Amino acid sequence: RAPQISLERSKGLSTERVVQLSVDLQQLASRLVGEVMIFELAQHTQKFLHEHNKPGFKSFYEEMVIRKQEQLQKEQLVRQQLEDKQRQAILGEVQRKQEVLRVEEKKRRRGQGRGEHCSTDRGQSVSESSDSSCDHRGTELLTFNNCGEREVHRVKCLGHNTRGSVVHMGVDLRSGELVNVVTWTFGGDLVPVLKQVPYRYLYLDWPQLKDIYILLYL
Repeated sequence: RAPQISLERSKGLSTERVVQLSVDLQQLASRLVGEVMIFELAQHTQKFLHEHNKPGFKSFYEEMVIRKQEQLQKEQLVRQQLEDKQRQAILGEVQRKQEVLRVEEKKRRRGQGRGEHCSTDRGQSVSESSDSSCDHRGTELLTFNNCGEREVHRVKCLGHNTRGSVVHMGVDLRSGELVNVVTWTFGGDLVPVLKQVPYRYLYLDWPQLKDIYILLYL
């Protein structure tokens, strides 16, 4: 018959931990009936206390501060889990729309042939890119600080502009809005390149300029 075990003077342990330790010891004693169990019970108790025992608080203020920190950590963990869940949902939606675009692109190419160009809302020409030939594949997390911090997850490459830019699909991680991310690669003389960029976009990227009409003279 297993002995009845009770715990006394359980300082530094919550009531929940005390109950858990008591149940653990009782189950261990039942398994060790007929054997020398004192050492096993003491070793299990020592291990449990090492993992869960917390020193007492020196003052009420210290306890309040520690409890507050623990609460903040729990809230931060919950927020992080929620953000991760939302991010996964957004990326899943992006992947679904990418598949739709891929199917539509195949249909368009069958109807119009390869190599045709589509016109964007700015009157520029963008050639559609395929995953096999494009050198701008992969995803990247971008942070924009010009109009308040904004994080955009850049995903599928949509096409290459004839003027030298690359257009990607992106998703705003805060709002879930799908956006276009246009990347320009500057090299050599910048003036001819900047003349190809609408001045309104330069103004957004260079908010320190007081007079936007300066950009018209580039």
